[in-house]
Amino acid sequence: MKGIGWKILGLFVSVALIAGGFSGDYVLRGTESSTALIVAGFGFLAWDIYAIATHGKQKRKAEEAAAERTKKSEALMAGLLGEADPQRLPAMRQIDVYLGTSLMNRAQYQLSLNGQPCGAVSLSTRSTQIQTDRVKNVLCASGEKEGKAFLFFEVTGDVEPSKMIPKPGIGVNAMDGTLGVMATQKSGLTVINPQ
Repeated sequence: MKGIGWKILGLFVSVALIAGGFSGDYVLRGTESSTALIVAGFGFLAWDIYAIATHGKQKRKAEEAAAERTKKSEALMAGLLGEADPQRLPAMRQIDVYLGTSLMNRAQYQLSLNGQPCGAVSLSTRSTQIQTDRVKNVLCASGEKEGKAFLFFEVTGDVEPSKMIPKPGIGVNAMDGTLGVMATQKSGLTVINPQ
């Protein structure tokens, strides 16, 4: 979801389109008509006003959905970590964790694997390594403003290089104030989606 600043900027662009059309100096490309530019400007203006008016409601809805996902993820994590005898791997497996984020984002993300702190990633560090001997795992990445994101994954075989991630591993993505984690099957990790 775009921030309110982008929506207000859209409002100014719409007004500029209308003003350009009324001046007669500008036309809508492909139509050679300033009237079409005015109509398009009013269409965008109506959309921008609607987007600004409903911004708070959309933001609350997104926050409620994120809280529900976190609640489900935490319940799944509690079940996974509460297993009396979890399935183990024959040896410890090393997995790389990578940060993929916009250059504007300078946040640091704390990581925990199976409920235990295991490091952090930030724009300056870009990656860290985690080790597990469990088949089923949960990685939690949390940022100060972004909240928490969970990745439930199984180590399904030999951890092999992935096309999406330079080395065997998991990616932590943070874009526009949201936080997510991902893994690929080609890296020898299979994602378990919370129900």
